[in-house]
Amino acid sequence: MGSSVFVCDNLAFSSEVVIHRQHTKGLLRDLPRLVSTALSRLVVARQRLGERVGAYKLAEASDVTAHDFLVRCVDRQVLPITAMPAALAEWRKPAHPEFLPRTVWSLFNAVTEVIKGANVEALPRRTEALHGLADQYSGLVTA
Repeated sequence: MGSSVFVCDNLAFSSEVVIHRQHTKGLLRDLPRLVSTALSRLVVARQRLGERVGAYKLAEASDVTAHDFLVRCVDRQVLPITAMPAALAEWRKPAHPEFLPRTVWSLFNAVTEVIKGANVEALPRRTEALHGLADQYSGLVTA
């Protein structure tokens, strides 16, 4: 469960919340507790994500900030260098009007708009690194 769930064809899982067991013995007995615990963790994760996005939306970003952010996205392998022009174009003229305010949230979405159709196996790692950058640029963490 979570906002970034990935299941590979070889059944490798990645997510904010995962329920796992090695054996099915006692599963029916334990399942209500496992689901309850997972849902509680998901509620906390959703709340943190809401706070994170709120900080991104409040953090203003200039063109200079955007250029630096996008270069760092390339440095951290969030964005392939060949996608830089598309991300810059998305920053300058967002496909969605809700991303017109010049904020870290707009930058975040400029990048995700460009990488969403790319290598699906790399998306969880790229998104995690993108959040790390956006956290820095929004002041949630220091570099």
